[in-house]
Amino acid sequence: MPSVAPGVEGGAGATAGAFELSARGAIFARSTTDVPSSNSVATSSFLLVTIEARVAWISRPTSNLELAPFGGIGLAWLRGEGRGTEADGSASDSLPMPFGGLEKRAALTRWAQVYAGIDGGVPLGRSSFRFQGAEGAVHEPALISMGGSAGLRFSIF
Repeated sequence: MPSVAPGVEGGAGATAGAFELSARGAIFARSTTDVPSSNSVATSSFLLVTIEARVAWISRPTSNLELAPFGGIGLAWLRGEGRGTEADGSASDSLPMPFGGLEKRAALTRWAQVYAGIDGGVPLGRSSFRFQGAEGAVHEPALISMGGSAGLRFSIF
């Protein structure tokens, strides 16, 4: 089931000319899904944590307005819990995830920028865990990450 989960992200990067190399990590709020079965409702909830390394190409790196397409590789860690099945259970899995996106940046000062961006990624594989119920798998998660972000970026040097 598609779901929306707010999250918080932090990272660090280095810029050389028109290229930027960065590392980021994010944690997203728990997402809960009810799955009806023949005689009850099972509930599955998932927690997603991502870490990523990415490279961006900054168009017009010396102007007040920048456009920065980016791509990279990340690791998605998914922790799930199932309730209301034959036996409550929990499991976790991690999958490598290539991703890409685009950021628009505007300079506030020499040391600060505001940004807004969109990104998406698809893990290489499918999670190897699933919750069991009376009639087989109640929920087997598939993860496609699509997100939007906005924030403030500070430069040290």
